[in-house]
Amino acid sequence: MPYDALILSPLVGYAYHRIILDAAGHPVDYEFLEVNATFEKLTNADRTAQPSAGGGLSVSSLP
Repeated sequence: MPYDALILSPLVGYAYHRIILDAAGHPVDYEFLEVNATFEKLTNADRTAQPSAGGGLSVSSLP
């Protein structure tokens, strides 16, 4: 994948999300699917504390 070097870079915070929609199709939340170490450092997040590979729901993950 051509973006691997950028994503793994210690200078760039990276997070990949999945948008969660309500029954009407409106976005209501998002889930962290993958984050890199720099994103964790910048946000004080801990991907190992969440049930999925990168995070969990934004409402429960961020202040």
